[in-house]
Amino acid sequence: MKTQIELLKEFKIAVRGHWGQHLLIDPNIQKKIVELLHPCSGKSVLEIGPGMGALTAWLLDRGVRVTAVEKDPRLCAMLETVFADKIADGFLRLRQADVLKEDLDQLALSMNPPADQIISNLPYYITGPILAGVLPLKRLRRAVFMMQKEVAERIFAKPGSREYGRLSLLVHFFAKAYPAFDVSPKCFTPPPEVHSSVVVFDFKERSKEQEASLEAVLEIAAAAFAQRRKKIMGTLQRDGRWKLSKAEWIGVFESIGICADARPEELAPECYEALERSLRAFRRPHL
Repeated sequence: MKTQIELLKEFKIAVRGHWGQHLLIDPNIQKKIVELLHPCSGKSVLEIGPGMGALTAWLLDRGVRVTAVEKDPRLCAMLETVFADKIADGFLRLRQADVLKEDLDQLALSMNPPADQIISNLPYYITGPILAGVLPLKRLRRAVFMMQKEVAERIFAKPGSREYGRLSLLVHFFAKAYPAFDVSPKCFTPPPEVHSSVVVFDFKERSKEQEASLEAVLEIAAAAFAQRRKKIMGTLQRDGRWKLSKAEWIGVFESIGICADARPEELAPECYEALERSLRAFRRPHL
């Protein structure tokens, strides 16, 4: 396959950095990212934002079946030409769509065999929403994502740090994340103004009961971190969605040993789970 630069020139495509389009042009990094999926012939993989097809080509060379979701119609047209044979043979399926509006679980299920892995050089400006949509998916087992290094730092942030927040909690509850390696801006065109990091996510299995509980936990976290500098008890009380009196809120916090003056970033993930259980108990009708 031709290089990314050669394809850009051949198809006269101008990459839009302000759209978060930073094409990975280093073949060694491309290969390292794909190898993190342990690709083998006959497997199926979802790809978000294939761009000029750098990662796509490595996957197809391994005999992997790929369904790629790309929003930019110019890139889709180019991919249809470059990978015409693979499309005809059924190894590549292109879907021109906004990934944030796609049912990825259903898309994975529609592949033969169904996909349980996903890969992407994530567009920087929608990395958070994509992670929020992908991590709760039930069908996937592994994801390999390249992202802005700053976002990766938030994923691995510990309670009490400035970077710790909703994203840290989201990843903790739905996956085991591993930092793979960092990528220099020189490996892209156009070069981004920041460094990138590649992160591996192994998804955790969850029961239906855990699903419902995690949904409630993340609802609490979203409300709390909306005002992360405020005391969490006051923020939740003012939110109004739980309809507890001040005395009941004090009881909720005392029952699990959390200080009423605590701020959202001070609470470990286990504290948010305990807070959800205590809230559920206080809201349960008394017979």
